[in-house]
Amino acid sequence: TAMAPILALLRTIVGRPTIHPVPFAITKLTLTVVLLAPALHVAGVRIRSPLHGLAPLAVALLVASFIVVVLAGRVLGRSARIGLPDGATELATTGIYRFCRHPMYLAIFLYAGASCLLCPHPAVLASAIVTCLLHHRIALAEETFLAERFGAVWLEHMARTPRYVGLPH
Repeated sequence: TAMAPILALLRTIVGRPTIHPVPFAITKLTLTVVLLAPALHVAGVRIRSPLHGLAPLAVALLVASFIVVVLAGRVLGRSARIGLPDGATELATTGIYRFCRHPMYLAIFLYAGASCLLCPHPAVLASAIVTCLLHHRIALAEETFLAERFGAVWLEHMARTPRYVGLPH
């Protein structure tokens, strides 16, 4: 069928849920709301006006988010996954991963901030909060997985690299 190639692609990029499947699915729903808010704004659909004078900051956050995703994607390449991988993987410690253990989640947080500034609607604000909280929870669960899979190599990377930004922890 026409869907076969799409399903095959999905099987290669979607792994096991990092946290319980229900909150994992909720993150995808709330992330969709967060992702759509700026897209609707750019398309001219104004659900709410941007916070006064903060649209340039929102655009800067969107650009920063895009740059972080591109840099992380260059390192991950075909090993990028949604969820935990089933097969063998390599630990990403080069490129942007030298400075941030979870750049994809950092990009989501930046984008969520931009969404809130561009469209300060209660649904967007609530979705952004849930998205950020649950993706942080996913990052913590991934760190447990990475410690089990990569042992001392992960612990060394963790000791010298911040989770998102700032000092390592």
